[in-house]
Amino acid sequence: MKVLIPIVIGMLGVGCGGGEKEKSQSPSQSKNTQHGSIQGHSQQQGKNEHTNEVANRLFDEAMQLIRDGSIAGAAFDTAGHYEKALEKIRKIVKEYPETDIAKKVVSNEKLFIGKSLAQFKNHVKEVRARDREVTVILPTNSSGKTLSTTPKLIVINVKQDGSYMVGAKKIKLDQIRQLLKEAVDKNPSQKVLVRADGEAQFKHVTAALDAARRVGIPKANIGYQAIHQPR
Repeated sequence: MKVLIPIVIGMLGVGCGGGEKEKSQSPSQSKNTQHGSIQGHSQQQGKNEHTNEVANRLFDEAMQLIRDGSIAGAAFDTAGHYEKALEKIRKIVKEYPETDIAKKVVSNEKLFIGKSLAQFKNHVKEVRARDREVTVILPTNSSGKTLSTTPKLIVINVKQDGSYMVGAKKIKLDQIRQLLKEAVDKNPSQKVLVRADGEAQFKHVTAALDAARRVGIPKANIGYQAIHQPR
């Protein structure tokens, strides 16, 4: 019995060593694991870059809407543009919260016409409330009386197809410029109202407003009205 004991212990030692060898990872397995980790990191990095790209594009679109809404001041559909911009900003914060631009937005940075997100939201509410109170903004004379019936008021109608009409006459944009120039030469306080079909494209309305400004009519004498036809 005394002779057998060392042999048994030796056998146990060999068995334990073999088990540890089986648990060790081969070089090829280690390489595959490392490759999988790198590949996963690369995929995540690509996903993050795409997410940032989408969020930045939404932010650029929102800022363009804000610029468009401010282009003609309170007389334009400012609130409508601002509200569309807010929709895009909310989407950034809700769907892409991990992006740099989302973090900037929620950190109260003044990114929106010198206002933080919370301040801009309140500003949009104020603009919308003001628009509800004033259905149409018409130029006024020095006494503050609305010039809704005065013959001095030139009304430019912008149709859905982008064409223009002054009175019952169809007129081109260059003719509008000439008409307004002659009018302001005769009367420096000339008033203009641009009325647009609700479906008229923004660029046609902007062109008419810009024509009035370029001939020297002050912004205070230019009014705008959006007409939404019943369906």
